[in-house]
Amino acid sequence: NQNDNASAACLSEREAEILRCLTVGMANKVMSRLLNISEATVKVHVKAILRKLRLSNRTQAAIWAIKHGFEQQPVVPVDAGPEPGSPDTQEASLVGYAD
Repeated sequence: NQNDNASAACLSEREAEILRCLTVGMANKVMSRLLNISEATVKVHVKAILRKLRLSNRTQAAIWAIKHGFEQQPVVPVDAGPEPGSPDTQEASLVGYAD
């Protein structure tokens, strides 16, 4: 319904990431490591999501997200760079060291 769409639109990009994490049952500690933020910050985002969507708990948030297609989007941090040791990281570390 229209209220659901308005609720989804009021979520920040970070809150949407947290919501996607909730759909796969991710713990706060795991989310904090994945997104490179503190566990306390994750809790703040979860509370904001519950308030904005007028829900009572994480399970309700996960169900809401699945009904609205959030689980179909990959759980990737907004500011995620290449994994340490990946070819992109190795190449970047060689910049400026030409023969």
